[in-house]
Amino acid sequence: THAHETTHGINSELRNNYNKTGKQANGLYVLEDRGVILEEPNLRKSAVIPFIPAALQGSRYGLYILGQQAWDDTPTYIFDEWVAYTNAGAVGVDRVKRGLWKEPWQDGVMGQLEFTVYGLALGLAAEKGDPTYFQQNKQFREFLAWQTDRAMSLFREGQKMTAFTWAQQDAYYAKLQTDAS
Repeated sequence: THAHETTHGINSELRNNYNKTGKQANGLYVLEDRGVILEEPNLRKSAVIPFIPAALQGSRYGLYILGQQAWDDTPTYIFDEWVAYTNAGAVGVDRVKRGLWKEPWQDGVMGQLEFTVYGLALGLAAEKGDPTYFQQNKQFREFLAWQTDRAMSLFREGQKMTAFTWAQQDAYYAKLQTDAS
C-alpha cells in the first residue's frame, strides 16, 4: 500500500511540475529514478470500456474503469494506476526475495495483472479513437509495450511466491491467455 500510494504522489509531482509539453500530460514514476511524461490521447478514460472483455473485468473494474469519473478527461489515469500497482508488486516481490516479507498473504501482484488488461485496452482505444496520436506518439506505444513486459514479468515471478499465490488470480490469468472474447 505504501509503495502504491507513494507512486501516486510522485506521479502527481511529475505531472504537475515537470510537464514541459504545453499539452495535457501525465507523469509516471516507474522506480529506479525513472519516469516518463506522456501526453494524453484525445479521448475519454471511458473510451476503454468496449475494449475490455466481460471475462476480464476484474475486481478493480468498477472502481477504476467505470468509477473515478473525475478522471474521465485523463485516460492515462489508467496508466497511473497500472504503474502504482506494478511498483507495489515490484516492492513486494523484492521484499519476499530478500526475506523481508513479514506481512500475511495479500493480493500483491493481481492488480498489475488486471491493469495490464486495462492498459492494453487504452492502447486499443487510442488506436481507434485518436489514430493520429497513436501513430505519431512513439513514446506512448513504447511505454505501453515496456510497461506490459515489466508488469507481466513481475506478475509471473510474484504469482509463484507463497505471499501472493491465489487461485483467483491464476483463474484470471488463464482467462487472459485463453478467452476468445
